[in-house]
Amino acid sequence: LSVVGQNGFYTSGSDVGNEHSFKWTDTGIPRPVTWSAGWHAGQPNNVGGNQNCLLMQYPADDYKWGDIECDSKHPFICEVYYQV
Repeated sequence: LSVVGQNGFYTSGSDVGNEHSFKWTDTGIPRPVTWSAGWHAGQPNNVGGNQNCLLMQYPADDYKWGDIECDSKHPFICEVYYQV
C-alpha cells in the first residue's frame, strides 16, 4: 500500500447528486456513509465545488478519507468475493 497508494485510493464513496451526503455505491444500491471517524480532519471540504468522490487519502493518518475530484487519477480498491 505504501508505494502504490502514497497519494490515495478511490473507494466506491460518492456524493454526486447530493452534496455532503456521501454514499457507498459498491452494490448498485446506494448506502449512506455513516462512519464519520473515517474522515481526515477538515474533510470533506469540497474545494473548488467539484470534489465528489471519496479517497482513502492520508497514509500518515491510517488512510483516513478525503473528498477529491472524480476525474483525478488514482488507483482504486475493489472488493472481490472468493469462494473455496
